[in-house]
Amino acid sequence: MVALRARFHFRVRGLLVEPELLGTRHTLTREGRTLTVIFPVRDADLDSEALAETELLKPDLFAPDDPRPAPPRARAEMSIESASDMLAEVDVVRVDVETKSAASTSGTGSPGDEALPDMSELLPELHELARDALSELLEWVRVRGRQHWLGVGVEAPPGLGYAEIVDLDANKMLPVRLRLRPYLVRRVAEDQVLSAERFEALLRSASESPRPPLADMLLADAAYYALHAKPTDLPRGLLIAAVACEVKIKHTLREIVRPESSAMLELLLDNPRDYSLAANALFDKAAKAVTGRSLREEDRPLFNRMSKLFSRRNKVAHHGELPSDEEALDSIFAAGEVFHWLRKLVEDTAQ
Repeated sequence: MVALRARFHFRVRGLLVEPELLGTRHTLTREGRTLTVIFPVRDADLDSEALAETELLKPDLFAPDDPRPAPPRARAEMSIESASDMLAEVDVVRVDVETKSAASTSGTGSPGDEALPDMSELLPELHELARDALSELLEWVRVRGRQHWLGVGVEAPPGLGYAEIVDLDANKMLPVRLRLRPYLVRRVAEDQVLSAERFEALLRSASESPRPPLADMLLADAAYYALHAKPTDLPRGLLIAAVACEVKIKHTLREIVRPESSAMLELLLDNPRDYSLAANALFDKAAKAVTGRSLREEDRPLFNRMSKLFSRRNKVAHHGELPSDEEALDSIFAAGEVFHWLRKLVEDTAQ
């Protein structure tokens, strides 16, 4: 068996981190393989229009390997065709994947020319593994780290430049190339910038669960469409925010309901029309029955804004009647505040 390490670069659209994370390495395990997420040693120094790969992948952007692998032998390579001072903005990260290969070897113990065709299947497989693992990690950053601008749910980060693969036993670069296709001043809160501690917590979350809860992913999608998409799409954001609230309240009620009341709750949730249970009533009557607390009683202004969210959703979905930009934004922001109330409800109930 030959030990190999494949290396891939991905564009991450302005990941905000504290400077202490620059140049650091963090490991994940996927399918029995070790993946290492590596931050560049500095910002990429890009403006919004400078997306050229040559700018993103400057030679000094990442710390060199120690020891450095020897360059590939001088001969034709095989190409594989495929599709502020207080913070740092990361536009590209590197993911290394270590694996074992049963490819035939030369007398030196490293893959010879006859083994190179095997890379046409292995390298794309490792690229897909690295891309998916990074995508799952970024999903946690997007949802829990509130960096909504990173994209929409399940959107894979685009690759940059060429993949590299190293024979670790011989510490040599293999003459194999996989072309990775690239895709082409916001205000942020302090808790949206990743510290080393917060990144490690998100890394643990990504290791324990492939993706964040569906409701949280939907809310992050709504924020992306409302604030960061180019151009923004407020009606779509409003529709998704309303769905996110319905998913979140149902999940929350199921999470905290007493065992003796769970059957009644399922009856209500499965047959809302039979009990005249409108969406906003889940935050009032249903929540009151399950927890003894009601959003309408505790925060009437927020309850009214959330009710308008569902009313505006219905007008868009059933009549094609679009809200004003101000109305749509207020409803999407209200959804975020409702999520905060529900999280506090779960915490209080658990005490």
